[in-house]
Amino acid sequence: MSTSGVTGARFGIVTECQPDARFQITFTSSGIVPIAEDRSFSLDDEASYLRGKFDGTGGASGVLHMAAAFDYEGTHYTCVFDTEWTVKRQ
Repeated sequence: MSTSGVTGARFGIVTECQPDARFQITFTSSGIVPIAEDRSFSLDDEASYLRGKFDGTGGASGVLHMAAAFDYEGTHYTCVFDTEWTVKRQ
């Protein structure tokens, strides 16, 4: 039996946060997330997620939502970043 999955996803971005500041936030997945019969996958990490779908020709596309809330030097910050993504095997 063959099992296909997505593993090792890691994104790090510097984004605008509230109150007005910029911080680096990261999304990291662990384990293996199965690829569904329709070639889609979904990875979740706390309030963030990565959703995607393989196209069958060596590429994939989807959306990335990253959210973080934390205290730094006595101030509470909230950061949210959303983007679409595509990749193509070369």
